[in-house]
Amino acid sequence: MSDTASLGSTPAALREALTALVAQGQADEAIEIACQLLSRIHDRHRALELRLAHLLRHTYGRRSEKIHPDQLTFLLAALSQKPEPEGKAEELIAAAALRRRTERQRDQPRPKPTGRKPLPAHLPREEVIHRPAEHELACPHCEQPRACIGAERSEVLDWVPATFRVLVHVREKYACSSCREGVVIAPLPDRVIDGGLPSAGLLGHVLVAKFRDHLPLNRQVAIYARAGV
Repeated sequence: MSDTASLGSTPAALREALTALVAQGQADEAIEIACQLLSRIHDRHRALELRLAHLLRHTYGRRSEKIHPDQLTFLLAALSQKPEPEGKAEELIAAAALRRRTERQRDQPRPKPTGRKPLPAHLPREEVIHRPAEHELACPHCEQPRACIGAERSEVLDWVPATFRVLVHVREKYACSSCREGVVIAPLPDRVIDGGLPSAGLLGHVLVAKFRDHLPLNRQVAIYARAGV
């Protein structure tokens, strides 16, 4: 039986060699050689399909691990070379994925520590004392009153709505107690609006709410109305 490697490496040379065998009456040997060549082609085609399927799954699959472009170029170049032994392609792909995973873990920044920040120290504190129920203050063993041995503290942030107040300016009058003459009175404080009711603090709040917080005057009127003003 002729060696298939001696028949030529091109389709034209292979066709010529097989035709010569048939002309010499060796048709059975030509058919067997052709079957061997088809079997080899089938095996190589199957190996290439498996390699390509692995590459596509690792590159475009659902896994977060992606093959580095350099590794992908290396594996694609390997497709044009002689088929590796069984299991070699899988080892290359697994090594490339492991190397890429290691590089990503090394470059990934460490997670920042999480935790609740304490409330600002400049905020005023108001303590609300919570005591156990009255029947729990007596010891169940000796019936003597229990003594406070400490307390646990926890803070919550509260909001106190802004409130209106009325400033009443009281101007005292003074006069001579002997002659009842020369009455003096404290001057009236200046007002931003002559004869107006709002103080400088209220007008400043209205201006900041309108031009800094973009709160229209009609909304401010509705807010003040809920406070009874």
